[in-house]
Amino acid sequence: MFDDPHPARRHDAAAMRVSGSLLFIGWVAGCAQGVPAAGEGGDRPDAAAGAPDGAEPGTPDAPPGTVVDAGSPDANPGPITLSQTTSAEITTGAYVCQNGSRNHFDNSYYRAFELGKHGVTGAFAVTKVAFGVFAARGGTQKADVRLHKLTGGTPSRRNLMQLGTTQIEIPTTSKSMIEVPIAAEVPAGSTLVVELALPNTLWTHGFDLGANTDAESAPGYWMSEYCSEPEMVAFGSGGLPRASIVLTVTGTPR
Repeated sequence: MFDDPHPARRHDAAAMRVSGSLLFIGWVAGCAQGVPAAGEGGDRPDAAAGAPDGAEPGTPDAPPGTVVDAGSPDANPGPITLSQTTSAEITTGAYVCQNGSRNHFDNSYYRAFELGKHGVTGAFAVTKVAFGVFAARGGTQKADVRLHKLTGGTPSRRNLMQLGTTQIEIPTTSKSMIEVPIAAEVPAGSTLVVELALPNTLWTHGFDLGANTDAESAPGYWMSEYCSEPEMVAFGSGGLPRASIVLTVTGTPR
């Protein structure tokens, strides 16, 4: 976002965010929802017990597709994906702290998933994070995927308690999804914050996070020490144009 190698300070941040040449963040995405994975439902092992004469052993006691109450001992919800966008299609890129050549400095992107709003009433065992890439340039680059529990009411870096982290390598690619295996147990009633953190690449790599123009049910967030924004800022506030980012998390309700 800067040609000057020295960090710009806070009073320059608003101008940087609205600069047409350095800041291009697409409108994006979604409705909060938990999407059940394939394979939900199935026969109950005790279905034949007490069945009328002539009933076939193993006959299910509910029509196909019936949702079993999660409180039932026979319930097996399986993995679900939490998303705040109505589509994972990648039609544009979101990038913030970059120089004039669109090589990035440090950037962190976030989504905060309140478990209860996604129908998860118990704990949530995370297995995977997925994010969109509009364009990644300059060869393989490192990044970190981090899982946090929000400890306060407001999404803020001060209110994050880390639950898990893994380092990844992002290849040169465009308009693609990257899936990252990662494990963490999120306590019941929590807000899970997923972070994609890219370090300062010293003018060598470019990265535009995948986005689209669909509705979203909650905002994404961004922060950057180099660009004088050391706290989480919601897209659409604090001088940032509104943007939606393609970032989901998959896991199993407990």
